[in-house]
Amino acid sequence: GPLGSRLEQYEIHIERTAAGLGLSIAGGKGSTPFKGDDDGIFISRVTEAGPADLAGLKVGDKVIKVNGIVVVDADHYQAVQVLKACGAVLVLVVQREVTR
Repeated sequence: GPLGSRLEQYEIHIERTAAGLGLSIAGGKGSTPFKGDDDGIFISRVTEAGPADLAGLKVGDKVIKVNGIVVVDADHYQAVQVLKACGAVLVLVVQREVTR
């Protein structure tokens, strides 16, 4: 990343509500990269005051794992399926660029 920033990894627990998780993902193998030439899965939208927002998820977070399943090399469809398959609580491991 840019000078003066570092990558941090976070585990974020999101409780699904009737309205859903309050997040959107972008990217994945074979999709237009969300960031530079990184074709990983990224958080593209977080609904204000929704479950993901309250759990501390941020737009631009790179999704490493969903409920213990590594999605670094997943395509977009696979990642969506994994998200849909998770139960009442979604456990995301994300990588975030943090400015020092």
